[in-house]
Amino acid sequence: MKGQQGDGNTKVLRALNTRGQFGYLEVSSLLYDCLIRHNELWKKVLTKTVSLDSVREYLGDEKLFRFKDLINSLRDMVEKRFEFFDTFFTYSESLKQDDQSYLFTTIAECYKKYVGDAEPNDQLEKAFHKLKQKLAVTSPGVLSCIERCTRSDTKDIAVWWKEICQHKDSTRHAFANYVLANIMLINMNETPSSSDYQSIFTEKKPLAPEMQPEFHMLALFVFWPTDSEDKLASDPHYFIKTFQRSYEQEYKSLFQSRYLRPLFFLGPGQGLNRLVHRRNLEILWTQDALKASNTNWRNDDIFRDPTVQDKLLRVEGVVRNYRLYATLSGKEIELGVNRKDSLWKSGHVFFYLGFTIGGPVAYSVHRRTEGPPERGPEASGNKMVRLLFMFCVSV
Repeated sequence: MKGQQGDGNTKVLRALNTRGQFGYLEVSSLLYDCLIRHNELWKKVLTKTVSLDSVREYLGDEKLFRFKDLINSLRDMVEKRFEFFDTFFTYSESLKQDDQSYLFTTIAECYKKYVGDAEPNDQLEKAFHKLKQKLAVTSPGVLSCIERCTRSDTKDIAVWWKEICQHKDSTRHAFANYVLANIMLINMNETPSSSDYQSIFTEKKPLAPEMQPEFHMLALFVFWPTDSEDKLASDPHYFIKTFQRSYEQEYKSLFQSRYLRPLFFLGPGQGLNRLVHRRNLEILWTQDALKASNTNWRNDDIFRDPTVQDKLLRVEGVVRNYRLYATLSGKEIELGVNRKDSLWKSGHVFFYLGFTIGGPVAYSVHRRTEGPPERGPEASGNKMVRLLFMFCVSV
């Protein structure tokens, strides 16, 4: 999978050997603990607070210096692997049952060891270091603040990204993370530090096709029509297609057959206030923050809950030729669907609109004349008929 770094066009290959990468982090964590027990000074070396050569005479065992290159590269390699898994687990999940939370806990513990506590002297580097300590130095990390951080921490994260954005060498990546941090605050019922995102997008950060998917996703959020607006600031088809194209270039080969997790849903509010984070709906559905991460989004059951429905905006569309279309700004747009068996019958439908890193997706699609999702044995039988129908069509 090719992943774009910063604002340049340099691509790096990210291997899909997830077991190997996880094993690397496990070994790195054990190595860290072992060396620290041998001599506390190793903590400064492994976190790159001091160079290995500068404290060589105090470390004792000369045999270890044969591995100087490996030791010097450990922190950078741990950070890269952590960022890989953070992206992997935030945006997708396995179609099989696996203990993703346990894996991420192990990965995050290793990462924090190598990031360390010592802060750099430079103000910009200090802000980045604090963000690393809070696991919020990447877009996936910021998007997970609502699950990992307190309100106070999230406020700090927004402030640190704002400081970085104000630096003369700031990137679009920093600006995207600043906006995402404010969306996280909104979902925590906190006041964001800024609201004038449209002018910043149009005046300071013009869109370009090669930008990262997160930036295209934000543009879609910022310019999405509200009740007081008739249309998007630009062609909605362009916004969605460039978003999807960016995903295909950046992430598609990484996620392959994995299920793309919803990040946000469209609610009845205005502007960015209408974005409802997945986590908030999970807690409403389970009534338990600890169980929320186990919600199965693939079966649409969560949308049966009236409290969840009240948080979302119902969108109208039409199913035609086994595809779903919605009309935005007077133009018909094709959308992805969470369940393919919802396309088995043509006609006018309503659904809830969610957003994955791959683009907008329709959830809980039902005919306009239908009531809530079916329950009981009859529902199970209807489900089998639909699945059989879709199989026959695909063959």
